Amino acid sequence: MSDDSTPDKKPPASSVPGRAMTLLLRKTRAQAVISGWNPDIWGEDDWCILDGATVVGRIYAETFNGALRWLWFLQTVPAPPPNSAVAASLEDAKAAFKRRYERVRGANR
Repeated sequence: MSDDSTPDKKPPASSVPGRAMTLLLRKTRAQAVISGWNPDIWGEDDWCILDGATVVGRIYAETFNGALRWLWFLQTVPAPPPNSAVAASLEDAKAAFKRRYERVRGANR
């Protein structure tokens, strides 16, 4: 998953046969500006996950019992649970999201 701060006009990577999936991680504040949402309500540790130009999920930081944790969830893909989880680091959350999203996309083909 790569970070991006500009709009991506490519088709979803998962829709191109034989092409590896590339998900983009973009600050939710930046995505809010692009999508016409209020950018002022999103925290600094809040990220949208995009497959091409489509927002498919979100990762954000929360403090639980004094420890910083990263929550991830699928946002637009209908799928049976689990569609969210908590991870100890941003890297762990990104990896868990990608694994789950790949399974969901594969099942919906």
